[in-house]
Amino acid sequence: MINFTLLKIPRPKLSFEKDKPIALYGAGNLGKEFCQFLKKEGYNNIFFIDKKIKQLTTCENISIYPPEYPIEKTTPIIITIFNRDVNINQIVKELEVIGFVNVFTILDISSLFKKKFFTSRFWITAREYYNGKEAEINNCFHLFKDIKSKNIYKSIIESRLSADFQFMPKKETNQYFPNDIPKWNEPINLIDCGAYDGDTIYDIINYNYKYKYKFESIICFEPDSINFTRLKKNSFGFSNSLPNTRLMILPLGLWSDSKKIFFSCNEGESSHVVLNSDSKDYIQCIALDEIFINHSTSLIKMDIEGAEIEAINGSQKLIKKYKPGLAISVYHRADHLWEIPKLINDLDQNYDFYLRCHGFNGLETILYALPK
Repeated sequence: MINFTLLKIPRPKLSFEKDKPIALYGAGNLGKEFCQFLKKEGYNNIFFIDKKIKQLTTCENISIYPPEYPIEKTTPIIITIFNRDVNINQIVKELEVIGFVNVFTILDISSLFKKKFFTSRFWITAREYYNGKEAEINNCFHLFKDIKSKNIYKSIIESRLSADFQFMPKKETNQYFPNDIPKWNEPINLIDCGAYDGDTIYDIINYNYKYKYKFESIICFEPDSINFTRLKKNSFGFSNSLPNTRLMILPLGLWSDSKKIFFSCNEGESSHVVLNSDSKDYIQCIALDEIFINHSTSLIKMDIEGAEIEAINGSQKLIKKYKPGLAISVYHRADHLWEIPKLINDLDQNYDFYLRCHGFNGLETILYALPK
């Protein structure tokens, strides 16, 4: 069971003085965005720390220094990096070894600034968000088939409750085809929701050398125009590598019904639906139930930047009729980690659930639902 007493353990107090130095570790997109936010809030004594000092000298017209630069060790350092490829806990340890004593992460920031910042960054939210959710989170714990999945789930939740990345599970390989859960039923007719540029198909081609899966068909959905152009270009190579597999690509998004939805375009694999009219772009979305009435689907993969619950709701008939395997991203929203397993279990209780984490910091966490 989940240790909810972690919520009561206070974090080191994070406080800024507007005339005192603040260091931001990481001069990428998140660092720039947070720097702009701090300036608007009246904090102007800001500088960056980044290992890429050889490639960068300034960011937002602010100096960048290497971690080893002689900086006052009591200076608060905010780690403004949050992605699947960089281990935040490792950065914390490295900075502490150098001698810094006030090292904080974006989990601390989200609690300090509440809804002012980070509200749409994957699962990031203030610790207080989990108050009152003990029952539903613990109920989901019991849905998982194996001890490993339960431990991964527990680690992720307790990392969030404690605002401490050291509890996060290790990054694993073989995303969508982990070798420590039962194999998908064959032959595979895959619906790839959120195909990006075909990265999952690349993996399929590589995995096939090891696992020899038989794919009859792959249907790809990718609504972002730039991603779709790349996917279309790459599809010619896919056809050569999978000569006996029918391949179809569609420039559509997925939702609970057919409608046009505002969309944040041209952000690579992070392009996503937006639920307000701030975006000038929109995409056509469909529900899988509306077009796959008699398509014998054996596997559905979803990585659609937070629209997974809506897309599952638009696939209920398909799931109930064909009982396909499901590989669903559960890290784009804080509550997806427990709400998506519950949703699928409520639809059909004849699934075994497994959880695996394929990125650092709880990102690329995938729910694998295999029909019994």
